[in-house]
Amino acid sequence: MIWIIFGQDHYLIKKRIEELADQNKNKPGSEQGSEKIFIDSNDKNFDSILRGQLNNRLIGANPLIIVKNSSKLNLSQIKNLILGLKQTKVDIVFQSETKPEELIKNIKKHELDHTIEEIKIKKKRTIKDSNELVKSLLDYYQVRLPNGFQETFSKIFLNNPELLETEIKKLSFFQMGRTIAKTDLISLIRWPNESRIWDMIDSLLEKDWSKFTFFLKRELNLGSEPTLILANIKNSLVNLLLVKLAKSKNELKSLNLNEYYKFKLSRHENNFQTDEIKKLIKTFAQIDQKYKKFRLKSEEIPSELIYQLSESNFSTK
Repeated sequence: MIWIIFGQDHYLIKKRIEELADQNKNKPGSEQGSEKIFIDSNDKNFDSILRGQLNNRLIGANPLIIVKNSSKLNLSQIKNLILGLKQTKVDIVFQSETKPEELIKNIKKHELDHTIEEIKIKKKRTIKDSNELVKSLLDYYQVRLPNGFQETFSKIFLNNPELLETEIKKLSFFQMGRTIAKTDLISLIRWPNESRIWDMIDSLLEKDWSKFTFFLKRELNLGSEPTLILANIKNSLVNLLLVKLAKSKNELKSLNLNEYYKFKLSRHENNFQTDEIKKLIKTFAQIDQKYKKFRLKSEEIPSELIYQLSESNFSTK
């Protein structure tokens, strides 16, 4: 069978090819398929590689062959393809961003069994779409998130489904079947470009309060889990305090932190007095407790921070 699949939503095309590969594997008896084999039409050895795969099919191997960039096949390549496809029954997918008109014309001309699928890009994914995708991926990879984090993932990865799957798959390697602790999520997850949590931490270390407040509000508006944000901030401040104390005792080398991270913190520790760091750790811990006890809404966190700092005479200029 020949499938011609084209479109610019790479994630949905990838999922469709995986569906076809699963169908190929689940065929009965001798027709049961094996692995996926990808061939790029841009490869200078494309003709010989494809010919080799079609010959393998003649001796019993049944892979699903995926030809990438099929709209770039030239007429000579297409003629060789048609000849090979007429000689052997094969499951093959021709994948491209644009419709491979010349290929389709020749396949129709030789009356080869085929189907054409256009995968239209979904320009606007809804939170409901994203939530259903998160749930299906969590079930598939047997990953369990802490309470509230499924909704967070749905919002943060709304326009990044491919990165979402990569990160959930990574979590499954870490702890399949059991709920992953929030602290582990902090260190494991790579958030998409929409999230600027590390810029937020950098602005905190630089003591740029206006920029920090901007990034804090931005993260909360994106739907990032407040406890995750606050945990990141507290961990950074605790490590900043450790670096400051170690540096004052000339023991920085013995401190068990990533070397780059240690260097980064040591560049900023002079921005704060020791008491200031301790005061900030206490402030964020109090805000975290208020939020966890439902005495504070997520959108109120920035104003609560400013209020607490002003009450403790902490300079935010």
